[in-house]
Amino acid sequence: MENLNCAIMAIKVLFLYFGLLIFIVSDTFAQAEFIEVECNKTLSLFTFMDAAAEGRASSESYTEFIMDQLSTDPAFMSLVQEFSTLDFDGRMEWKGYPKMRHAGIYAKDLLWMSLAQAESIEDFSQRFYGVIPMHSHAKLIRLLKAGAPYFDRTVWNPQQGNIQTMVSSLSKYKSQIEDLFLKVSKFYGVDWDQNIPFTIQVYPIPLERGMTTAIPKGNALICAFLSEKENEYLGVLGIAIHEMCHIIYAQQTVEKQEEIDAIFNSHPSDFAQKAYAYLDEGLATALGNGWAYKEVHGTLDTSEWYNHEYIDGYAHAMFEDVVSYVNLGKTMDASLVIKSIETFEKTFPNAMRDVMGLLNQVILFVNTESEDKLRGMIDVFIKEFNTRSISMSVPMDEPEGLALLDEKSTSKFFIIDHDKEGAYGLIKKQYPSFNKPPVKASAFLYIFKDVQTGSMIFLIEVQALSQVENLLDQLAKLEFIDPGTLLVYSSESK
Repeated sequence: MENLNCAIMAIKVLFLYFGLLIFIVSDTFAQAEFIEVECNKTLSLFTFMDAAAEGRASSESYTEFIMDQLSTDPAFMSLVQEFSTLDFDGRMEWKGYPKMRHAGIYAKDLLWMSLAQAESIEDFSQRFYGVIPMHSHAKLIRLLKAGAPYFDRTVWNPQQGNIQTMVSSLSKYKSQIEDLFLKVSKFYGVDWDQNIPFTIQVYPIPLERGMTTAIPKGNALICAFLSEKENEYLGVLGIAIHEMCHIIYAQQTVEKQEEIDAIFNSHPSDFAQKAYAYLDEGLATALGNGWAYKEVHGTLDTSEWYNHEYIDGYAHAMFEDVVSYVNLGKTMDASLVIKSIETFEKTFPNAMRDVMGLLNQVILFVNTESEDKLRGMIDVFIKEFNTRSISMSVPMDEPEGLALLDEKSTSKFFIIDHDKEGAYGLIKKQYPSFNKPPVKASAFLYIFKDVQTGSMIFLIEVQALSQVENLLDQLAKLEFIDPGTLLVYSSESK
């Protein structure tokens, strides 16, 4: 009987201890930070291959480094050439969201998010199944595995010390980032579920100087860093907070997005749509590079915040209003949105004539079905005008594309290289007052304004698409334009 009592007592103590353990573990999870800092090898491997193939979101500096190391290796270059043929352009649209917010997700967005969570190539493969065709999926996994030894030898293994230093240095700021994250969420009106972690995923570029990139996707910021640069973590910290703002802005409810959208669309100012187009970057810069920088470092950064005249100027002009809202715990509302329009107009009085301002956001109407030519045109717009948003209707009269004609104050390009009769018929139907300019040149660019939408219309007629870059190069040399501007193709201009 005495032994039985001892056994019962031991069981009670064990249950008490186990219950205490559960409480301690549960409490630990409850207090866990939801900001994470990681360097994921599988994601880093993909960025290596993507940079080698000159992917659009990759760093030119990283591409140059890889080519310096491996361009003489025919086996590697064969992998790179095959990798460049992979297509991640498929898109899933989210219905019911405002057009200006471009709600939806691309296959490459899902790829980035899958990579950010992957523990290995095999794990990534499982997460990414079904997003792209199976034969493309198999090719991607095969190429990643084949590229891994090159990546290990030139980047991953030599940079282990620098990688650990970066992760450790950034991790010291996790509690501050969390505090900033929650305050920014309040400003944007987003109730972020803290059970969903926000992850800063860094990957190394083995250089001391060069260009880096940052990609905000879902609940992850994928950020390159110069792994040979001293105190590089300070720059990454600033980038992280800026990009964090983009992620939170994108997660506003459809009701909040519609509220903001309605204010911009109903405002009588001709500058309203331009202010809207720059709002996301302007707010992220004012919050991340202005307010958050001061919160972390104790002093306001007096240098340029963003290497873009409009974004930097807009952010500085909005700064005091934005900081006031954040410090008071207020959510952006109609008053702030209206003030942002007034601020933009006051800061950029020539925005409706300025070439770079007009071409920040464009819609292209083309008939060519050549994928290479289409990509080439997009690259020209990005290179010449730093265009940040490009929509396209191919062919010109594609039903969904025609709906883009109604977008307000968004510059529209009609590029005509064949079926000229059909193209001009569509233009005349949409813009009854339009008259083709009396020009005899083989190729030209003519500009007129659509009174209904407030959009500047750019008409480009060429004999061959190769002439388009010539005319855009001439356009890029102009500071301001007005309706009636005419540029004629010249073999001497480029």
